[in-house]
Amino acid sequence: MKQIITFIFIFLAGISLPISAYSQNCESNFEFSVQEEISPLTYQFQENCFSNTPIIKYSWDFGDGSTSAKQNPEHQFLSDSVFLVSLTILTADSCSSTHSDSIHISKLIPPTCMAYFTFIRMNQATDYTYAFTDHSVPTYGDTISTWLWNFGDFSQSNAQNPIHQYSATGNYNVHLSISTKQGCSSSYSFVINIFNGNSPCQASFTYSQDTSGNLLQYHFHDNSSHSTTITSWKWFFDDGDSSILQDPNHVFPFAGIYFVKLKINTAGGCSSEITFPIKIADPKTYNVWGRVYAGQYVIDKCIAYLYKEYYNNYYKAVDTVRLTSINDTLGVYYFFQVSEGNHKVKVLLPNTSTFSDDYAPTYFGDNARWPQGNTLYLFQDISLANINLENVIPSVGHCMISGNINSTNTNISTLAGIELLLYKNSGAIADYAFTDAQGNFAFDELAPGSYSVSGEITGLYSNMINLNFNQDFDTISNLIINLSNTSITGFFIRNEVNNFKFSYYPNPVENILNIEFDSSILTDLNIQISSMDGRLINQYNITKNSPNLIQISTANIVKGVYLLKLYDLKSKIQKVVKFVKI
Repeated sequence: MKQIITFIFIFLAGISLPISAYSQNCESNFEFSVQEEISPLTYQFQENCFSNTPIIKYSWDFGDGSTSAKQNPEHQFLSDSVFLVSLTILTADSCSSTHSDSIHISKLIPPTCMAYFTFIRMNQATDYTYAFTDHSVPTYGDTISTWLWNFGDFSQSNAQNPIHQYSATGNYNVHLSISTKQGCSSSYSFVINIFNGNSPCQASFTYSQDTSGNLLQYHFHDNSSHSTTITSWKWFFDDGDSSILQDPNHVFPFAGIYFVKLKINTAGGCSSEITFPIKIADPKTYNVWGRVYAGQYVIDKCIAYLYKEYYNNYYKAVDTVRLTSINDTLGVYYFFQVSEGNHKVKVLLPNTSTFSDDYAPTYFGDNARWPQGNTLYLFQDISLANINLENVIPSVGHCMISGNINSTNTNISTLAGIELLLYKNSGAIADYAFTDAQGNFAFDELAPGSYSVSGEITGLYSNMINLNFNQDFDTISNLIINLSNTSITGFFIRNEVNNFKFSYYPNPVENILNIEFDSSILTDLNIQISSMDGRLINQYNITKNSPNLIQISTANIVKGVYLLKLYDLKSKIQKVVKFVKI
């Protein structure tokens, strides 16, 4: 009897060891990674579970009040914190297991230093001698500590602004690397051509910040070399504004980095230009996010575009995020660490979206056209900048439209992917389309009736063409849609916008805010005061030829920071500044 008991003990002990590796028939586990191409707050989760039978249910809890039932979800966190993420599984044989892990979400500040340089040939020195000028921009609050130049001829320098003499003509790849005290590094390269003789002109300029207290005002001084008289100067300030003066003063709309360009022409037929970045004041960065809705539903996929708005309706693309699993990211687009200023957000649904046939690309402000989209005044973090996509209401028939884009008066580099909007007579969107590589577009299967067609590119204007179909006229071909950027990116002579030059004081203000124009008001204006989140506080309409001093009462406005917006009702030009109510 004793022997039998011993045998059973040994047998049970023998099978108990492998079972101890899994205390049950299933065990939950997962891995995760950051989706940097979307934002530092977006995570991809991958289950890594064990089970003897098929897993029939996944239950994720992300620790921020949101959940998912997907096997491998993607999730967008909306703040930096520590979140306890849990995955519970249920198998076909009713086994259940939960695994939890703490995730530390941190907003990584991207490095923002930038290496850059310009050069000129020193006509007064020995042939092939060049002066190099460092224009690198350090991270905000940081300073550049080292420079390393490689002149492409096996010689180097650690000076900030070196002078280098080449021994022969040819092409040389000049390379500059910088590093800062806070550990940021950047490099920039440019191939220069060394040739015999001297250049008859070379554009060059210096600049300085105004000392009267306006941190956004800068003085520019032409420092070009020339063998014959300079006949014209053209300055482009990278903010939609420009000047033809030799030594202009300029007020930038926001703090930030601007690539300022000077182009000169001489009486001897020489033309030269120079461009380099200038850091204006001390720009701050903020975050903006919002949810995207198709009717009452959160959309499944989208591409969100962020544009920065400058003077004269000049826009520049700033960032793009592509969200491919928005059911798990709460339908949220997220732009991270954006430089301060005025912005617009546009959302487009890819063809693979369930809603792409039923909803058109739409701007924040719930409108498909950029002039009617709302501006985001990004001087603090903005949350819940939600977008409700404009509905497409099709009408099915046998009519057809085809045409082409004319972009002669624009700086568009490609004709592919330009958006076209087709409106019904009622104003509802009937359809939208995109051009092919040759700029061709088409709308087909349309019902008889009245329509209008226009192009849609942020910052560009398009003509609106009205069309009418009936039973006897059902096809329109060779339709030409003209795009123009004359009033957005064209050359502006300062006197043309003199009516929009103004100063405002005092700032901070207590009871009366004075707005003083440089001359009489030459156009009808709308003046608005709004909160930093875009809420309208007061607005005033100022008629043409009004006195150049406008006084606005701020006595009833609570203390805080506000936006003052002046809008030219004729040219559609607007300017926005900040003031403080005390």
